[in-house]
Amino acid sequence: NCYIFCLYHIDELNGTFKVENVSEACPNSWPWHVSLQSHDTHYCSGVLIHPRWVLAPRHCLVILDFMLMLHLKIWK
Repeated sequence: NCYIFCLYHIDELNGTFKVENVSEACPNSWPWHVSLQSHDTHYCSGVLIHPRWVLAPRHCLVILDFMLMLHLKIWK
């Protein structure tokens, strides 16, 4: 099993966020980074804090409508 722990924000998120100055990473250079995906499309990021625990922002999980399915794989 794999578990997702969600931190709650004190305030709800307002506005939009955008990541700038992005560059592609070399394979295995960020082994703790997790891509949360739906239908093979990345929608949010998380951090591996234990071999079976992913820490992700609350807003990443809210968009799933309380239905969560995980497919885990090692990226090479």
